[in-house]
Amino acid sequence: QINEPNLTIPHPELNNRNFLQHLLSLMWVDPWRSKKPIINSFEKSFSLYPRIVGVVNVTKDSFSDGGKFQQPDKAIEQVHKLADEGASIIEIGVQSTRPGAVIQTPEQEYAKLRLILDGVSKLMSEDIIHVSIDTFLPSLAIKLLEKYKISWINDVKGEFDDYTLSAIANAGCKFCFMHS
Repeated sequence: QINEPNLTIPHPELNNRNFLQHLLSLMWVDPWRSKKPIINSFEKSFSLYPRIVGVVNVTKDSFSDGGKFQQPDKAIEQVHKLADEGASIIEIGVQSTRPGAVIQTPEQEYAKLRLILDGVSKLMSEDIIHVSIDTFLPSLAIKLLEKYKISWINDVKGEFDDYTLSAIANAGCKFCFMHS
């Protein structure tokens, strides 16, 4: 649990979110447990196979970890720790999206990611983890897909062009886009 002036985890309103109440009800978790099972087409097609996502931010100003994993060796160590603790998806972010952050070039971002990905390549090749890359640089996404078995690209600005989106699809990679 984190209870700081600018960050509270878990979010104080989490229990009031419909998506969470629905999932907890389907899983028969008290006090959301339904009095009788809901039988409908959604429930019949819904399978609960939760996958744990571990986040490794390799920035000095990360709000989630306070910059603990800036050095590639620390980031690699954290990926292994998260995998040992049950994470099957690891999201790696090297570029800060904080307002006013200094933007790294694609070469700088790749240089950091390359060291980390090389350090966890065995976990990736043995399907122990699936890697998601958090970036908003199209050229970086394409370069990573050419060299590594990346499972997800998370476009944190939602601005990739058609060429980049096609390259992601052709690589069989999943795609997530956000708006920062």
